[in-house]
Amino acid sequence: MRTDSEQPTAQQLLDYFNEKVASVRNSTGNSAPTTVLPPATAAVLDQFDEHSTEDVRDVIVSGTTKSCALDSIPTSGTVTILDSYV
Repeated sequence: MRTDSEQPTAQQLLDYFNEKVASVRNSTGNSAPTTVLPPATAAVLDQFDEHSTEDVRDVIVSGTTKSCALDSIPTSGTVTILDSYV
């Protein structure tokens, strides 16, 4: 598609992904879908359980500390300042 020194054009990217989709479609033929989703239902939130501040803190602290560049505050920062908020 490209060499290390040049960036792909928008058209090259489009062509690449179109070819990839066509390849997958060709290789799967007329296979039946492997995932069947149940029909969507309307969720009704009419009851809430009350939890203490300590319950909330325990859930936050016990979670994984994974973060993403899109997080407004990294998880480690949230845990560090948690006692100031709960």
